[in-house]
Amino acid sequence: MRAHCGAILLVVLCASGASSTTYLLEPDGSGDFLTIQAAIDASVNGDIIELADGLFAGGGNRDLDTHGKAITIRSANGDPELCTIDCGGTPADPHRGFEFHSNEGPDTVIEGITVTNGYSGSGGAVRCNGSSGGITFAKPTLSDCRFVNNHVGGLGGALYCTREGAAPTVVECVFEDNSAANMGGAAYIDAHASNLIVFDSCRFERNTARLGGGVYLFRGTYAITSCEFRDNIADEDGGGMWGHTSIYASLVSNSLFSGNEAGGKGGGYCSPSERAGLIR
Repeated sequence: MRAHCGAILLVVLCASGASSTTYLLEPDGSGDFLTIQAAIDASVNGDIIELADGLFAGGGNRDLDTHGKAITIRSANGDPELCTIDCGGTPADPHRGFEFHSNEGPDTVIEGITVTNGYSGSGGAVRCNGSSGGITFAKPTLSDCRFVNNHVGGLGGALYCTREGAAPTVVECVFEDNSAANMGGAAYIDAHASNLIVFDSCRFERNTARLGGGVYLFRGTYAITSCEFRDNIADEDGGGMWGHTSIYASLVSNSLFSGNEAGGKGGGYCSPSERAGLIR
């Protein structure tokens, strides 16, 4: 009996000592895996994928799917200006950086990376796709990333989030020179009041769209804090931001709107209803 109990104790101790694995990837494929997607496919919850300085491009380094895993994908040195995913998307050959649609939570983290040259119908750099009723959710954390020169023929030049289960946390990210033919030059968000979408200490600059040159907010609850909206342009309304009437219990606080332009109403911020949120 003592030997049996001891064996059980040993197994428990071994299990509790399990740790995550960190993989290092090089742009030329000479790292631990040939591509980012190959590293994702081999990873388990808690693992870290680090990207060395340089340009990651081509198949396996774009249209990335984390498969719902709680992993971190980050630049090795923490500087997004030195570590870039080039989507190489065009209208004839669309590609984006990441798509989240498999119950990713806040422990799925993208950190310290630039995503550029995405082109798609929606979400040129990142698409978070939940489901009706919130059965499937997409709630990753995007931290200290740059989303630059991404474009779409529809909604959300860089970031597109839709359905009730889509609620990312976006912290200290930069959105520059992105465009949408329709709504949300940098970001288009259509979520649900039960989810909180967070933009904290982000900068939106020189993004363009028909409505919401910087950000277009449809349904959902939002906390937009300490953000900057500079020189964004809307062909019609909401140069910096457009807030729809379906937004409740939302707050834009301690944020700067400067140099934004709109062909119609609201160079900085436009909402057709007072209940679309508060600016403080």
